[in-house]
Amino acid sequence: MLLLPCLLVSPASVVADAGPCVADDTLSAAAASLLLLGRTPSSEELVQAVREAGSDAVLVRALHQSSDDAVELQAWLKEVRAHADSALVCGQARGSAGVLLVTAPRGGTLAPLSEKSSVVRGSLAPGFERAELVVSDATGHLLRLGIETSMLSDGVPLSEDLPRPATIQLVAHGPLGPRPVAERVLPAAAASVAAKVDAAPKPSAGGSDGSLHALLAELRQARGRPSLRANRVLDQVAQAHARDVCAGGRVAHELTPGEDPQVRLQEAGITARIVGETVARASTVRTAFSQLGQSPSHLLTLLEPHFTDAGTGTAIDTEGRTCVVVLLASWPRYVGH
Repeated sequence: MLLLPCLLVSPASVVADAGPCVADDTLSAAAASLLLLGRTPSSEELVQAVREAGSDAVLVRALHQSSDDAVELQAWLKEVRAHADSALVCGQARGSAGVLLVTAPRGGTLAPLSEKSSVVRGSLAPGFERAELVVSDATGHLLRLGIETSMLSDGVPLSEDLPRPATIQLVAHGPLGPRPVAERVLPAAAASVAAKVDAAPKPSAGGSDGSLHALLAELRQARGRPSLRANRVLDQVAQAHARDVCAGGRVAHELTPGEDPQVRLQEAGITARIVGETVARASTVRTAFSQLGQSPSHLLTLLEPHFTDAGTGTAIDTEGRTCVVVLLASWPRYVGH
């Protein structure tokens, strides 16, 4: 992480004055490292800075101001809060390059992990339940662990033989459906990092036409998963949800409580043994799909071997960002309305 002594991290009261947003030191450190860009960071830059600062936050967003404008900041935070499913945490930095605010909805936490321990501890925020850990180890293997919420405070032991570094995600069901609520990296011993990282499968450089169906097919082929049939009805349902995600400003499975992917498919006259969905928003389709592939819980869904059919949808929001939806089902059949 860059050392930036010329930048002043704003006191917590400045962030708090903008609304119910709890000050977070790690997000302030991330804001300080990003402020020298002199612009709003890309999603990739933002995630990297947040992790390097030691934060477990997900769904992180940022606002850059060339000059301090409290009215704009409050309006932006109000909009972010309106679309969040939990309380916000914030960090802020000020300097000659302007002001940068970083914020994220706090649906849960994961305690920092060390190379000397394999025990994961954390917590869920009010309104979140049905916790599970999703692990992506250094070889690219994915593992899902269903856990009781009480186990998070006691500590969930992972296998001592788990190839490291490993990405650990805490996933839980909240007001807008299931989502990752915290993420940490379980580090490897310094001497073994290079070898283990080299062992992990590399993402495809992308020789496809860039469509979601093509990117999904490319990913599943690279990871040895069965190919999927493009399903017209799934496409229609995914496209409708992508439009709703962009229009509503919420990257979520349940924009209306209870209307999860399975319910939306049923409303279209389709039933299936298993239904899965991934949702993202980024500058381009390829960037959004890349982010899904870097998230263990989303990748696990995209690679589920029991799915047989897929539908995809894309839309553009008012800020020019692309909303993408990949809807997956196992042996869907039409039963009518």
